Amino acid sequence: MWHFSDWQKSGKIPDVRTWKWVHEAMYWSLKLDPNNAEYSNDMGRLYAFTAENMTEHESQKEPLLEISLSFFRDAVRLRPSWDRAWANLALIQYRRGIFNAELVFFLNRAMTLGGGVPAVQQIVAEVGVANWRKLPVEMRWKVLNNIHNGLHSLNGRGIRRIIKAYGMKAYFCRILPEPDREMMLCR
Repeated sequence: MWHFSDWQKSGKIPDVRTWKWVHEAMYWSLKLDPNNAEYSNDMGRLYAFTAENMTEHESQKEPLLEISLSFFRDAVRLRPSWDRAWANLALIQYRRGIFNAELVFFLNRAMTLGGGVPAVQQIVAEVGVANWRKLPVEMRWKVLNNIHNGLHSLNGRGIRRIIKAYGMKAYFCRILPEPDREMMLCR
């Protein structure tokens, strides 16, 4: 809706003028309807996109991710059952380099509310695989179940890419059930 979905899909980074136009439109939408969780979520996504794609120095990312986090917190406050907003909270905490009980809570809420949603499965897979060794054992089982379900969803290819990118292919080839091993191209 706000163009950044197109930016993400195409890999094109907007010019500053376009970014400001989108930001201003989103800002005024949120100002006119401050109780709209989707507007808060969209603003969080815009700041996360900006942090990951439009900064020149690492030091610029943290303030943008902090702003993004606050918008995602608003989104879950306004719509507590929104699985994607909980997943986004976990993703931003991970990108900020923070692993704590709050991140585990965000991850758990995302899986509880949206375990069958492909977009949530992919975010959970990324955060879960990246933090695998830090996760409590019971959370590892939940993430593993999420990966199992995700491999059979529309985002199966994305989940395989995540596992490979984090160097965990051999590990997951050993612990996933047999049909999933074949999907992981373990042979």
